[in-house]
Amino acid sequence: TTVVGTAFNLSAYPEDEQVTIDVTEGIVRFATNDGQNVELRQGMSAKFDKSTGKISKVDFDKDAVLWQKGVMSFNNTPFPEVLHTLERYYGIQIEDKKGLENEPYTASFDNRTQEEVFLILQETFDFKVLTEDSKVVLY
Repeated sequence: TTVVGTAFNLSAYPEDEQVTIDVTEGIVRFATNDGQNVELRQGMSAKFDKSTGKISKVDFDKDAVLWQKGVMSFNNTPFPEVLHTLERYYGIQIEDKKGLENEPYTASFDNRTQEEVFLILQETFDFKVLTEDSKVVLY
């Protein structure tokens, strides 16, 4: 990634199959080691697929940059992805003993504490929460 006077969001976690970049201001050149590259301007996004080694332009996801303002937004998101986002956002580990893997979820949390978010989720999905240090168990 080469920054050319800009603001952007880069999602590059080792466990994810893709690296995603969303440009909110300026220009970013997104390149691979083998010379592929795309130039992205404000309102543009691209993904690098680790398995194929290919870069592709994708639709800009305005929700992807909301975390920078303390906002988490989910739109019909599978519950395991919601939990994964919460793990990253709050730096915790979540164990789902309730088995909510097939439940889609739509909500937006604006600068909410971990406790507030789990209270809302408890009301929605009817589970209990046990918190020990940095681990949360849903049952």
